[in-house]
Order: sequence, then C-alpha cells, then structure tokens
Amino acid sequence: MTDHSLGTLVLRPSGKRSLLLLAYGLPLIINGAFRIGDGHHLSGGFALAGGLALAALAMSFVLPGGQSLRLAPEGLEIRSLFLRRRFRWSDVSDFRVGRFGAMLFDAPSSSGARKVRGVSAPGFTRFRAEELARHLNEWRSHAMQP
Repeated sequence: MTDHSLGTLVLRPSGKRSLLLLAYGLPLIINGAFRIGDGHHLSGGFALAGGLALAALAMSFVLPGGQSLRLAPEGLEIRSLFLRRRFRWSDVSDFRVGRFGAMLFDAPSSSGARKVRGVSAPGFTRFRAEELARHLNEWRSHAMQP
C-alpha cells in the first residue's frame, strides 16, 4: 500500500465496465425501437427502457464527476451522478465484502442510528472486492492514527 499522507485518492469506475454496459444497452434500444415499430408496444417499451437505463448508467461512469470513491485524510466520499455522501473515518466501521462483491460498512444515518452502507465494487476500480476492502481498511487505519 502506498503512503496516504500525501493527500487524496480518487477511485473511478472501470472504462471496460462502461463499454460492456453500453454494449448490452445498445442492442436493447435497437430491438425495442423495432418492436415498437412492428406494433409490439409493451415488449418494445420494456426493451427500450432497459437499454436506455443501461446506457445512462454507462454514461454516468464516464461523465466528469459521475461516479467515484474519494479517500481523503478526513474521510470517505461516495459520489454517484446526483448524490454525494461523506463519512468521517471515525464514524465508519471496518469494510467487508458483502453479496455480489459490494463493499459494506456501518455508518451513522440521518437519525443517528448506525446503518449498513454499501458501495458497488465489482468493476468499480482495478481492485477485486477483497483487495478493495483491504485497501480501504488500511487507508482508514492510517487516517485514524494520531
């Protein structure tokens, strides 16, 4: 692990994942458009909506400020297209791998109660889920040292 006292580390989604989502989304969009044109409005609408959703998700990965995981000496910031959540390291529990490779941690909710939070890890960065959990825990430990 590198020395984190130098500043901030920003992790962004993999470009390969964006291309893969786009590759799945475009045929759905085309299929949906043709189905609607042939009078199959319901199935065409579902295909079109699914394709547009996948394409929008892929675009959110590549847009500036789209999705990122920012690690700084003061805490962690999880950013998605329109949402930014910040957590101080002192408020965050150890990171662990959950279902489907999601990063799970406990953090306070707006009501003050502790709540399990998650960050989608598969394909998010160059790290595998277990590696990302280890790096996040190392970063947290380093940041919490006096």
